[in-house]
Amino acid sequence: ESTKSTAKNVLETNKMQSAERKKLIQQFQNQMYAVINQSETEMEKLKDAEEKLQKALVQQQKHQQQIRIAHSQRLKVLKDLSEEFCKGMTELEESHVEQYSAVHNELRKEMAILQKKILMDIQQQEMMNIQLHSAILIIMTKFDVFFLLEKEISKIEEPLQKNKIGVLLIENAMGIVVKVL
Repeated sequence: ESTKSTAKNVLETNKMQSAERKKLIQQFQNQMYAVINQSETEMEKLKDAEEKLQKALVQQQKHQQQIRIAHSQRLKVLKDLSEEFCKGMTELEESHVEQYSAVHNELRKEMAILQKKILMDIQQQEMMNIQLHSAILIIMTKFDVFFLLEKEISKIEEPLQKNKIGVLLIENAMGIVVKVL
């Protein structure tokens, strides 16, 4: 009996140990399956996230490429505008130079005409001054002649006044002198 009891004890111990091992293995398997399932779920999520990230990267690269293309086009537009502006400024400068030149030439012509007119006015004024001086000289000469004649006449007049013919001659001479003046 004691061997039976010992064998029974050994069997029960084996059974209990086997059940404990089975329970421990079952717990381990359950935990392992849970971790593996969780890991697989996370791996799927990671794979989905990577795919989304890859799509986002491709989208971002396309967006950056579009931005680069748009930026290049804007730079080309700016370059064209700059060249057009420079060309316009050059043409405007040339036009202004031509306008200033035309105005300057017109001003020169007007100055030449004005200078000629001033010279002609000065010449006319000088001619008038000369004529005036000549007239004054002629008048002064005539007055000198008149006064000389008057002196001479007054010398002659006294003896002629006594005679009527002498008075008429003196009056005629005075009339001729006045007409000459």
